Formats: sequence, C-alpha cells, structure tokens
Amino acid sequence: MHLICLVGHVSTDLVSPLFDRGFGFTRVTLLHDPAIGDAMRAVAEVCRKAGLATTVLPLRPRYDPATIRERLEAALAGSRQPCVVNLSGATPVQAAIGFEVASRHAVPVFAVEPEADTLVRLSDAAGAPLANGYNIADRMRLEDYFRLYGAEIVTIECRLSQRDPNLEGWAAGFAELAARRPRAILALNALAADVDAGWISRGALHHPQPELAELLHESRLARLLPDGRIAFADRPSHRFLHGGWLERWIFSQAGALVGELPIQDLACGVRIRVDGKVDNEFDVAILCNNQLYLVECKTILAEGVDRATLFKLDSVAHVGGLAAQAMLASLSLPTDHEERRAEVQEIALLSGRALLGAAGRLRQWLGGAAVAA
Repeated sequence: MHLICLVGHVSTDLVSPLFDRGFGFTRVTLLHDPAIGDAMRAVAEVCRKAGLATTVLPLRPRYDPATIRERLEAALAGSRQPCVVNLSGATPVQAAIGFEVASRHAVPVFAVEPEADTLVRLSDAAGAPLANGYNIADRMRLEDYFRLYGAEIVTIECRLSQRDPNLEGWAAGFAELAARRPRAILALNALAADVDAGWISRGALHHPQPELAELLHESRLARLLPDGRIAFADRPSHRFLHGGWLERWIFSQAGALVGELPIQDLACGVRIRVDGKVDNEFDVAILCNNQLYLVECKTILAEGVDRATLFKLDSVAHVGGLAAQAMLASLSLPTDHEERRAEVQEIALLSGRALLGAAGRLRQWLGGAAVAA
C-alpha cells in the first residue's frame, strides 16, 4: 500500500502509521511545503530507515491550489499500488485540495488525532485502512523520534533493556532518605561537588549523618571516612550519588508502568545532537503512545525550583522543533509564582516528599496516552 502525505509541518503523525504493520505500507510520497525542505530530509530518512521506498516532492509555488492538485493527481496516477492519503500534517489549503482530489478518485483519506494517537477516517472510500478510532501501534523508538526532528542520539546511560535492579534499589533508598532527611542529601551534594583525582571529597561532613553513612556503606558506592570525608568508589558511583540517583528513581518508576501504559521506549541520561553541532541532554526520556515526555531532575535543595530552570526546560523540550511534554522533578518545592509559571509553560511538577509517589504522578501525567490506548 502507498501512503501519500501532504505536509505543512512535521509531527510523528506523519510517520507513526508507517511503523504499524496493520496498515501494510511499503511506499510513501511526501508532498511538502518548500519552506520546510530541510526538515523533510530528516522525515525522509526516518521513512527509509523504516524500510519504505520514499519520494519527496516540494509543492511550488506555496499554497497554490493548482500545484497541490497537479502533484497529488500525478502521485495517484503514477502509483502501482492502492493509495491512501494522510492529512495529519497538512496546511488548511493542502487539506482542502487533498480531500477534494482523493474523494474524486475514491481514495481513502485519514488523519491521526495527535493527543490520542488514534485514526480519524475522513472518507468512506473502499479500501480505507482499519477502523475509525484505531490506536496507532507504538513501534517507534527514541532514535526514530529524535531523527524525525533532525537530531541524533549520541549516548544513552540506561534504557529498558539495560535495567540495573541494584542501582534502582539504591535509588529508592536515596529517594526515601531525601523525603525524610533532605539535609542529608544537601550535605552529600556539597561534598560530591568538589572531589580530588581519587574521587574523595575535599570537604567533610560538619554534622553526623548516620542514615546517609549507612546507606553509602550498604550500597558500596562510597564510604564515609573517619575524618568525615566521602570516598566515592569510582566515576559512575560519583555521578549516581551526585544527583544521578533521582534520574534512576524516575526511570524505575516509569519502568514500573510499562505494560500498564503504552510506554514503548524509556531511557535516562540521553544526549542528543541537533543539526550535527548542538548537544542537549535529557535526564529521563519517555516515548509513550508515539509522544515524547521529558523529565528534568534536580537534587538541589533551595527556596523554590528556580524560574530559570523552568525556562530552560521549556526551551529544551522544543529544541529543533521537538513537540515534547516536560516535567521537573525536584527536591525543592516551587513557590506560588513558579507554580503559576510552570502552568503557563505546561510543565508538570513533582517535588519534595511527592517524589515518593512518582509512579502515581507519572501515571497521571501520561494519562492521556493511557486513556487513548
């Protein structure tokens, strides 16, 4: 089957049906606004890596009904396979002309409802793919999603196939300690911020922290020296204890929801490169129901979560055109002003003792995807 897309903007709804074997697509033609030509090269790469024969054609001049009509007519006439038209990423002009031409040729037309990731049939033409309301299969991976927006994954610290039960267990221990004794985490952060070449803190604890000392001893990630300094086992242990435990805690709590929610990929410590030159790092990345969710983790204990952090998170969630949902997980509690700012920026908040209920908060946050599935 041949999928023809009229494209005015890039989104996962263009390509997610291509990963769903229920449609049986083997070829795709992308008729696009020439203003997004650079972006279309990334979309075409995703299609080709998915194993589809891919044709990319610009619609010049822009918004010209005759051009759109002629290009679509030619694509339909030249196809040796049954055709289907996807209007998910179309401009209003493209959608109007596309529906008209497809209807005249009795070719099925559909779009994908972006929030629910479900099929919306726009015509009753014979051979229409699957039923109205069909949930698109969740077969994309993080690599596919980032590639769609011209980004590549450089490194990933951990993903679903590489889970470490021991680290996740210790992450739970530090989350509990943070909820009960946040000052112990504050002390740990201060010492971990300045270590020598042997991964030993230059500073020492000013006050006894027996629960912290016990947790470090049991984990074998570090030990408390008689003089109050902390000796970290190695670089990875230092990274984990200097805030990485919160990333792994959120990762583990999202992982616990796999099977209950349509989580198709999950990773922590994800570094991407945009346009081959700009690097960005995401603490936790969740791909659920073909939508991307990003979590920024902060173990700093202060007055408020810092408005600059909210602005930065909003920025990285949309870098390169990413259409990601964002959450800030923080030991610090937001001020009233920061809560209002986060609401305006559509950033979910998980903070303070609520971190222990991360699974429930994540379930609520990803709830739209769960309902759709």
